[in-house]
Amino acid sequence: MSICAKIAAVRNRTLALIALSATVLIWGTTFVATKVALRELQPFTLSLLRFLLGLLVLLPLAWWEQRRTRGALAWRQLALAGLLGGFLFFALQNVGLVYTTAAKGSLIVGSVPALTAIVSFLVLGERSGRARLAGVAASVLGVAVIVVGSGEDLWQGGSLLGDLMMLGSALTWALYTVQVKGLEKRVTPAVLSAASVGFGALFLVPFAGYELLAGPWRAPGSTAWLSVAYLGLVASAVPFLLWNLALKHVDASEAAVYTNVVPVVAVAGAVLLLGESLAPLQLLGGAFVLGGVWAAGKG
Repeated sequence: MSICAKIAAVRNRTLALIALSATVLIWGTTFVATKVALRELQPFTLSLLRFLLGLLVLLPLAWWEQRRTRGALAWRQLALAGLLGGFLFFALQNVGLVYTTAAKGSLIVGSVPALTAIVSFLVLGERSGRARLAGVAASVLGVAVIVVGSGEDLWQGGSLLGDLMMLGSALTWALYTVQVKGLEKRVTPAVLSAASVGFGALFLVPFAGYELLAGPWRAPGSTAWLSVAYLGLVASAVPFLLWNLALKHVDASEAAVYTNVVPVVAVAGAVLLLGESLAPLQLLGGAFVLGGVWAAGKG
């Protein structure tokens, strides 16, 4: 490899790591914003509104990139990306946050690196060193401790249901990350992001329609609309773009490690802004989960 190629590789990797860092910082704030919006909006309706606003940002970028590259679009793979990373990830997360706290839910989503490492090995054949495997094990143990560590009846208030939905949300993002790892070589980041959000919105339409028809409709207040605007215009469009851009230069399992920063930001926001709290044992579980960042990064 020439010196210029090495410099370009280092530059691309650095930019990818910066993109990943910005992505997880934004994602960390979404748990608080979503919890606030769910006080006045149903979960599927919130997801659909969020995606429609996100498309306002993504579609012009996708149109410009596609017009410039004129590459063939893999519609089936793009639809699957929308199902996994758009519909299932956000639907499970929003419904889960109805039943569990933003702090605990964000810690459970910290299992994404462990799940992605497993799926990456099974699907992509990505090998993990001992350090990364140790990080996976720590994350799995940490999630288990978070779920059972409150000392309360797990079924009280549907807490276990919410926790399982958050875990399902983490699994769908792991699947999405692995699925688009090959797809990002065939389409641009903006096109992939717009397709993920656009197809996700299509899958959400019947569920959001049912919510609007089944329950009494009440116009949300200004706080809820501000949360929706932030979730749609900032927290949907920007992270998708940055994440898919980063995946062009780093492994899926390595990228997923960065999601362990999400709980740190989310827990801080939930405690400071929502008045939530975590039991000591759950904090210990969170420490195990977050420890996977350092361990997996060494792998």
